Amino acid sequence: GFAGDWRRVWCAKYERCRCDPGEDCDDPTKIQCCRDMYQLFLDGNTALRDKARMNTEYFQKQTARTLYSVEVEAFGSGIRSTKPATRWLRFVWRAEEFAWTPKVYVEVSPHRTFLEAELLDL
Repeated sequence: GFAGDWRRVWCAKYERCRCDPGEDCDDPTKIQCCRDMYQLFLDGNTALRDKARMNTEYFQKQTARTLYSVEVEAFGSGIRSTKPATRWLRFVWRAEEFAWTPKVYVEVSPHRTFLEAELLDL
C-alpha cells in the first residue's frame, strides 16, 4: 500500500526533505526524513495517531515520534530585542537511533509544522 511504500512518497511535499536535482532521492536519510514528517502529521491528529498506534505493522523503530509540542515565547538574541517571538518546541523520541539523529531530542521552530527546525543540543 501507499503508506508502507516510503520510497514512493513525494518528498517535495515535505520541505525539510526536499530532493534537489542531482541528489540521490533514494538515499536512506531522505527516505527517513519523509517517514518522520509523515509521522509528525499523524502525531498532530489524535484520531490518526491512535489508529496508527493500533496498527503493529505500521510502527517502525527508526521513525521519530512526537511526545509533545508546545508554543513558547522567546526573546531575540540581540541586546535591544524586547519583543517576544512565538516559537514551537517539539520533544521527540525514536525506539532506535537512525544515522546522525539521537533517540531523544528537542527541536525548535518558528512554525507549528516544523518545516524549519533547529535541533537543540541537550
